[in-house]
Amino acid sequence: MTSVIDSQTIEQPVQPVQPVQPVQPVQPVQPEQPVQPEQPVQPVQPEQPVQPVQPVKLTDTVIVDQNIAFNVLIRFIDVAQKRGTYSLDESAKIFECIKQFQQN
Repeated sequence: MTSVIDSQTIEQPVQPVQPVQPVQPVQPVQPEQPVQPEQPVQPVQPEQPVQPVQPVKLTDTVIVDQNIAFNVLIRFIDVAQKRGTYSLDESAKIFECIKQFQQN
């Protein structure tokens, strides 16, 4: 075989091609056990009915530290705001202050 590189002729010997071995066909694998269709999922029934949590009255809250006392004060302010105790601008300022203490 003759190759041309930069207008020069180079003689290269040709290597014989090795024959390719035939590939054996793949036999499908049969499962050991037949595949069962999926069963529909049954909802799990709770053993006991879920009781809704009753909120604790603010007046029944036990004050044991400053953090609880502060949170109870904030909740009382929230109750007063829902009852319409404050004017619109006072309510806005209270809400702004409360947001500073609420956790995300």
